[in-house]
Amino acid sequence: MAKRKKKQNLIYLSLIIIVAAIIGGSWFYSHHTREVSNSYAVSETATLSSSARIYNSLSAIQRVNLPDQALVKVNRYYLTSNDNDDTYAQINYNGKNYFVRATDIELKMNNEINSYLTQSGLPHAKITKQILSIFEQRGYSTSSGNPRGVVIHDT
Repeated sequence: MAKRKKKQNLIYLSLIIIVAAIIGGSWFYSHHTREVSNSYAVSETATLSSSARIYNSLSAIQRVNLPDQALVKVNRYYLTSNDNDDTYAQINYNGKNYFVRATDIELKMNNEINSYLTQSGLPHAKITKQILSIFEQRGYSTSSGNPRGVVIHDT
């Protein structure tokens, strides 16, 4: 009787472990897969930040090591619809595609518009900051009170 009870307890323990493994695996998978809600193609050049986390795919868990400040080509951006709504960039390095958070790359501003804006001496602000406090409002207005123009350039 004791042997039968011990065998039954082992079966229950095995079932509990299997159920826990299934629940844990599905939780782990759901928190590491990234569902794409939108994407668009680009052709940009960028450098990787030293803290960049690089992956082989959007659902990859293990990171890939690339050199710090590596020059990469950005092919596409992906907006994920998980908890954080992160934007990932698909990058190409030495002929292979990788994925990295868009905040972990620094775009090389090498087109004509960027060159013109850099040479114009206009103040620069990040969109997340209060732009009104950086720009002088009176210097840009006309006698009618309308502004001469505002440059907002996001590339």
